[in-house]
Amino acid sequence: DRSRSVSSMRRTNRPASRRAYSHAYSAVRRLPRCRDPVGLGAKREAIGLVIGYEYNADSTSKRGYPMSIVTRSVLTLVATLAAAAALAGTPTNTKAADKAPDKAPAATAVDKPAEPLPSRVRVDTNLGSFTIQFELSRAPLTVSNFMQYVRDGHYNGLLFHRVVGNFIVQAGGYDKSMNLRTTIRTVANESGNGLSNRRGTVGLARTEAAHSGNAQFYVNLTDNEELDPTPLRWGYAVFGKVIDGMDVIDKIGKVPTGSGGPFPKDVPLDPITIESITPIP
Repeated sequence: DRSRSVSSMRRTNRPASRRAYSHAYSAVRRLPRCRDPVGLGAKREAIGLVIGYEYNADSTSKRGYPMSIVTRSVLTLVATLAAAAALAGTPTNTKAADKAPDKAPAATAVDKPAEPLPSRVRVDTNLGSFTIQFELSRAPLTVSNFMQYVRDGHYNGLLFHRVVGNFIVQAGGYDKSMNLRTTIRTVANESGNGLSNRRGTVGLARTEAAHSGNAQFYVNLTDNEELDPTPLRWGYAVFGKVIDGMDVIDKIGKVPTGSGGPFPKDVPLDPITIESITPIP
């Protein structure tokens, strides 16, 4: 049959890339069709783009079309990444990715100082006073966040609720009844600012989530370099240091402790209260 032999000859003389495309297209046509664009259908759609055919998720039709080498290469690259994500269950929603705890939040209005920040504050407690000098150039967001809580009067009447000898003293969260005072904002973690958790430095407390710091702060009783960041994890941001009244901090660090409120240990048996925090021009 002359026509049959000519057709066979044409198929045989096709470029190798065209023949591979045709074989792949024919193989995919034999796949079971699926209307579901989210589950298997979505994965098949990505696979379909890789080999160069159009898959309509609103119907069961597949339509072949010629593509240039450049177009096919671009679609192949994009679809390969999409297929890998779909098959591995990797979320592709950017909103979901933004919720990851290790992603720094974008700066907002509360991260920016509404007025010039003081360089120092005096903290008055029922055991005495001490002065904190801020690291404005190294931790601007953390200092701004702290000062906004100061202006709100957040710290007045709160306790040093956690005291761990030869480690830290911590305050800014609980009142005299050991109730947690409400906070309204968090701040991005600035632990990579080059400041180390040395004796007398002031840092921002947080949970295990890297960017969860809000109002609670601590003072280092000794060098605690294990609180600094490493290439594998976030650290605890230092934003100031005690320049006067370190004897008061040492006195707080030696008080008897026990259980209290939600904590089984490390709570001072005699309350240590922050009476006020006052900016120093």
